[in-house]
Amino acid sequence: MIRDLGRDEQADGSVLEEIIIKMSVATRHEKYVATPLVPMETKGITRSDSIARMLPQEASLLTNPVLKKLWHAKRAEHALLSYSVEGTEVLETEELIEQESASEKLGHKSNKNRGPMVICLDTSGSMQGVPENIAKASVLECLKVAYKEKRRCYVYLFGSKGEVSELDLTLDASGFNDLLSFLTMSFGGGTDIEEPLNKALEKCDSEEWYKADILIVSDGEFPVTSGLSRKVRNRKEKQGLQVHGIQIGHSHYTSMSKICDPMYYISEWIDLKR
Repeated sequence: MIRDLGRDEQADGSVLEEIIIKMSVATRHEKYVATPLVPMETKGITRSDSIARMLPQEASLLTNPVLKKLWHAKRAEHALLSYSVEGTEVLETEELIEQESASEKLGHKSNKNRGPMVICLDTSGSMQGVPENIAKASVLECLKVAYKEKRRCYVYLFGSKGEVSELDLTLDASGFNDLLSFLTMSFGGGTDIEEPLNKALEKCDSEEWYKADILIVSDGEFPVTSGLSRKVRNRKEKQGLQVHGIQIGHSHYTSMSKICDPMYYISEWIDLKR
C-alpha cells in the first residue's frame, strides 16, 4: 500500500535494465622456487647428515673402528662435509577471482517515478497508547520508503479543531529535530479531520506537490461533512488524486470510507495489548 502512494510522473512502458552477474574466474600461476630437494647442480660445500652427498674424506672415517664413532656423532649433529646441491621447483597455484559482468536487456517493468506523500495523522485522545504507536510506525515506514526513493513526505498531525501541526519529514540529519517532534507530539482531546485534510488538499494543488497522494491514518472516530466529501471527490475526478486510508482499531465508524479509497483496516495488533 505504501509503495502505491504518489502518482506516476511518467507513463508505463518498458525500460532498459542493467543486469549485473557475478562470475568466478580461475587463474593459474607458475612460481619457480629454489630448493635443495631438487639436486640439479652443485653449488659448493656445506654440512649435513646426507650420506649420498658426503665427501670421500668423511666416508673414510667408516673404515676405522674408532673414527667410525666420530662419523656417527658428526652425522647426528648434521656436521658431515657434503656437496651443496640446488635446483628449481615449479609450483602451480590456482586463484579464484570474482568478476562482475554487466549487460543490458529490455525489461518489462514500468518506468515509474512516483510523486510525494501527504499524510494526515490522528493523535487525538481516542488514539492514545497502542493505536497511536501503530499509526506512527506506519508513517515511519512511509518515510523510509520516501527517503529510499527520493520522494518527499509531508505530515499533518491533528487532534480537535484548531490543533494541527505540519512537519516536512526526512531521514537525513537536517530533519532530525522534526522527526523527534513527530515521535513525541500528541494532542489528545477530540478529533477534527476537516482542517488537516483541507490543508492537505491545498498542498496537493501546488505545483511542487501536484503528483502527491494523501494518506489518512486514524481510528475513524470523526464526522465527515458533505462539503468535504464533495471537495475530495472533485479532486479525484479532475486531478486523479487518491486518498488512502488506514483505520486502526475495532471502531465501527464508516466516516473514513466516505473519503478514502482504498481503505486498509488494522485491528489484530490492538489485541496484543490484552
